[in-house]
Amino acid sequence: MSATYQIIYEGKDITREISAEVTGLTYTDKTIGEADDLTIQVKDETHKWKNTWNPTKGDKITANIITAAGTLPCGTFTVDEVRFTGEKNGGHYCDINALGVGVKDGVRTKTSFAHEGKTLYQIVNKIAAKYNYTVQGKINNYSIVRVTQFHETDMEFLHRLAEEYGYVFTLRGNILVFTYLPELSRDTSGYAVNFKDLIGSYTIVDKVAGIYVRGQNRYHNPKTKKLYDALVEAGALSSADALRLQHPVDNEQQGLYVADGRIYKKNQDQVEVSAAIKGNIFIVAGNKATLVGDEWGIYAGNYFIGESKHSLTKSGSYVTSARYKRILPNKPTGNPTATEYGYSPEASISAEAKDINTNLQQLINAINSNMVTATLLNLNRYAVLEKDVKSIQQKDRNDVADSITEQYTDIYNDLNGYLILGVPVTAMNNRGTIDSINTLQSYIKTFI
Repeated sequence: MSATYQIIYEGKDITREISAEVTGLTYTDKTIGEADDLTIQVKDETHKWKNTWNPTKGDKITANIITAAGTLPCGTFTVDEVRFTGEKNGGHYCDINALGVGVKDGVRTKTSFAHEGKTLYQIVNKIAAKYNYTVQGKINNYSIVRVTQFHETDMEFLHRLAEEYGYVFTLRGNILVFTYLPELSRDTSGYAVNFKDLIGSYTIVDKVAGIYVRGQNRYHNPKTKKLYDALVEAGALSSADALRLQHPVDNEQQGLYVADGRIYKKNQDQVEVSAAIKGNIFIVAGNKATLVGDEWGIYAGNYFIGESKHSLTKSGSYVTSARYKRILPNKPTGNPTATEYGYSPEASISAEAKDINTNLQQLINAINSNMVTATLLNLNRYAVLEKDVKSIQQKDRNDVADSITEQYTDIYNDLNGYLILGVPVTAMNNRGTIDSINTLQSYIKTFI
């Protein structure tokens, strides 16, 4: 299949200006905790790409792949690396490498935040709304008792949730794909990948290491004083290993949900097929595909796309290569219904949170007025770590207490280090420390 492209650099469409020199374009679409990337190769015989046309690191590039079947919006990227190759007498090329903005731009900021009594759907959509992303995929209405985003970027946090609860997660342009892996086994639709359409070689890897025949979530809940033991038989073959989990849950239904999704996540690597076909804008990470043709043998069937690479040449040739991961239905639980639970009102820590927030604001004021002293630090440290944290622990909120303690200790050590080294107080008005305090403030304000 032939294709064309569109390149928008810092808001300006430069496709026509650079088309005579572009020799190739490659877009790699990934799912699992990695940034998408874009590479544009241009010929640089006049050396202008080393001079006036030299790309500035951090500049934004938006790319689209255009075919008769439609347009693949690759998304927006930031220039990360510029590489030049060639010889003295000719053959000069420039590779412009860029990484997905979703990972390199605003969402790279590490933050801390506590979610309690929310469904997974609510958490994902709350984060997506911050960046005007559209959520795509099936997210079950499962209520998580509590989960803490602790000094993680929003994308790192979503990646961890996907790993823990058995979801496919990827970011493509302004589309945030987050879908439950077991749902893929019940959906029979998928883009056909016919063996006869392959270009070049293929690879099939069928392994048993790290694959599980069953999953068990066994958790003793200290509140209910009950042991919840949930067992899921997996669809994996030729394995005798069992996945043992101790994930906090409020009942066995929730345990089944966790075990079901986690088994899917682990076993997605049992069978992986790598192959290239004629360019297809629908073969993108997170979508489903069906391998069709007798030549696939027992490996024909349903897969989800873990990663895809779309390559265009100057002549318009378009090839899509991908890694396909087999979908093995679990049995017999499938997708058990999970009962929603949240924190009871008596677990509120709003009073303690207000007290801690006041102390932190006092620290910021002291830094800004160059009035930080050892006495102030020790008093503030005592107030946070002794009185309020102990009260939070008494309300069975150890995760919150530990999070506050760790973050505040880092702040305390940073400021105390200035005093010990005899750094002038005027040098203590540093942005980094205030940013750390603001991060902790944002976290505890969720409880006020």
